[in-house]
Amino acid sequence: MKPALERDLRQLGLRYGAPVFMRIFKREKELELWIEGDAQRFVHFRTYPVCTYSGELGPKQREGDNQAPEGFYRVAARQLNPQSALSPGLQPGLSECLRSRTRALAAS
Repeated sequence: MKPALERDLRQLGLRYGAPVFMRIFKREKELELWIEGDAQRFVHFRTYPVCTYSGELGPKQREGDNQAPEGFYRVAARQLNPQSALSPGLQPGLSECLRSRTRALAAS
């Protein structure tokens, strides 16, 4: 998988290991993957279908509400699980979700 991914990135002038920006659209059930290229500009790399998500449209408000988190999160490599065969195991904590929601409300 890694050699094919590196080849696909190279074709767009991108490199494996560069910073990544993900946008997830619940209603559309899509995940966009953007990779940082030259001049620190992100380039759209791929769009993937999202099979399902927990809860309904709207932000996570409390632990156990089955809502998928919404908002902006900075994720370090140490927060990912590269041993997972299905996903990177990315799960921001509830406190991060609520902070993100609070920032969004304050900005509106």
